Amino acid sequence: MTDWQRRRTTDLRTEHRVAAVSYTTAMTTPAIDVERVSPADVSTSIAVATRAFWDDPMFNYFTPDLLVQHKNLVGFFAAGILDCVKHGEVSVAKIGPTLAGVAAWLRPGVFPATGGTRALRQGLRVAPTIVRSPQRRTAYKMMNEMTARHPHEEHWYLMILGTDPLHQGRGVGRALLEPMLARADEVGVATFLETQKESNVAYYGRYGFEVVDKFSVDASPPLWQMQREPR
Repeated sequence: MTDWQRRRTTDLRTEHRVAAVSYTTAMTTPAIDVERVSPADVSTSIAVATRAFWDDPMFNYFTPDLLVQHKNLVGFFAAGILDCVKHGEVSVAKIGPTLAGVAAWLRPGVFPATGGTRALRQGLRVAPTIVRSPQRRTAYKMMNEMTARHPHEEHWYLMILGTDPLHQGRGVGRALLEPMLARADEVGVATFLETQKESNVAYYGRYGFEVVDKFSVDASPPLWQMQREPR
């Protein structure tokens, strides 16, 4: 084999490796389409949120029976998502036809729901989750404490951000977060959220959220409240 032939063989092998890497990257980074939830997708978005929070430490504490917990969370997330449909904005992320993630926001000035049919509706949807919990008293105290510590200044409230476990780690959360954060920046409004997972603190920190409070109730796991000022 001549020197030219050896060099050409090496070049072809290199080209093959580069092509393979590019193909793999394209295959593992799917196109994610974000859109406002449609009436037809509301039920699926509730199911996706329920799946996303399967291993949540707070829900595991309040309802350690995972089968009961999974059933209860359907009503819990239905309460949040349906409230945000009427009083905020719910976005879904799709990979092809598959609904992979959901973000539910309450617009400024509508939290908490106090009095009237809205508060009653919320209570009825959330009640089974709390009543069936062996830690129901602590659950009520936690909800009251969350409300008491909620910021009073104008803000968008991220009630729910969940990605189906089958699609986690693929950029779905980022695709759902960034459009609303950009909108909040444009109008100069803060954004606020709560998380029960310590690993999420660093995750949200990458988007500019900072911890403003951390607390527990009785022996519950801690809850972090985080806020992001507009840029």
